[in-house]
Amino acid sequence: MKLLTATLAAAALAFSLNATAQEENRQTLVIEGTGLGDASDALSVYPTASFYRIFIEFDTSATLLNSDPQVKQYDNAVTLFDIKYYDAQDQLVPGPTITFDGDLPENVAARPDVIFYGNNGSFDRVMVMGDISFNGSSYFWLDPLLSGPSGSIFSDFTTGFPQFNEGAVTNVMNGYTHFGYNSLEQTYVHIDAFGPVATLSYLVLDADGDGVVDNVDTCPVSILDETMLFDGWYDSGVTNYVDANGCSIADHYAACEAVEEEAPRRGIRSVRSGPSSCEKAVSYDLVADGVISYAEARLLREALYESASSTGDR
Repeated sequence: MKLLTATLAAAALAFSLNATAQEENRQTLVIEGTGLGDASDALSVYPTASFYRIFIEFDTSATLLNSDPQVKQYDNAVTLFDIKYYDAQDQLVPGPTITFDGDLPENVAARPDVIFYGNNGSFDRVMVMGDISFNGSSYFWLDPLLSGPSGSIFSDFTTGFPQFNEGAVTNVMNGYTHFGYNSLEQTYVHIDAFGPVATLSYLVLDADGDGVVDNVDTCPVSILDETMLFDGWYDSGVTNYVDANGCSIADHYAACEAVEEEAPRRGIRSVRSGPSSCEKAVSYDLVADGVISYAEARLLREALYESASSTGDR
C-alpha cells in the first residue's frame, strides 16, 4: 500500500480544488485506505485498483446546529468531495467517479451536514448526512464516513471545529460510499469504498512549490531560480531564498521593476539611470528580516550595480 505521494497533488487538481481560492475556513481531509467494497462493487468497475483516496472539504465556519460534550452537528458543512482509486503503482485507475463540487443540482436545497461523535471514552465517528434526495435517488450518502476507537480519529474534539489526527491510523474503518451523483456527467454511479483506513491527512496546497502554503503566500507565483539572477542573466551567486511570506529574493526585486514601470505614468521619473531606490533597499530589508546575511547582501548589491552597467554577452 502506497502512502501519500506526488500523485496526491495531481489528484487534488483533478477534483478541481482551486489552489488560489482555498479559503482559510476550509479544510480538506484526505482518507486513504485499502478496502474496495464488501461485495467487490468497486473491483467490478476498477479491476486493477489497490487502494482509494477520499478527499472531503469541510467548511469550518458552518453553523453548529447542536452540540454536547460528545456530539457536534454542523449544517451544510461538506463543500467538496471526491473519491478516486489507484493501482499498485499509485497510478489513477480510470472509471466512473463520485464527485460533489458544491454546485447542487436543481431541487437540491442544501449541502450535506456532518456529525462528529467523540470525547466519550468509547469511540470516534464521523457521519455525513446523506439522505438528500434528487429525482427519487440518493444524492450523497456516506454513513458513516469514519469510525474507530476513542482517540483514533480526532486530535482535538472540544475546541471549535473538530481536528483530525494525521498520519498512520489503526483500527479505523471507512464506511461506504453507497450512492453518488457525478455533477459533471449528470449521471449516478454506485461504488463502494468500505474497509480499513491507513492514513488521515490534511491537504495542504502549495501551487508554486515554494514551501509556503497558498492561503498565507503573498507571492502566489514565485520566481524560483536557484540563485538570484539580475536582468535574467547576471548571476549574483546568492541563493534565491524564500521568506516566510512566500516571496523569493527575485520576487522582491521584480516588485521594484513593477514600481518603476508605474512611476513614469505618475510623472515621478521618466528616465532610469542605474538601480532604483527600491532595488537598492531590497538587500537591506532582507537582512533586517533575517532572510540573508550581511555578506550575501553585499554580493547582491555588487551584482545589482554590475548588471546595470554591464554591456557583456547575455
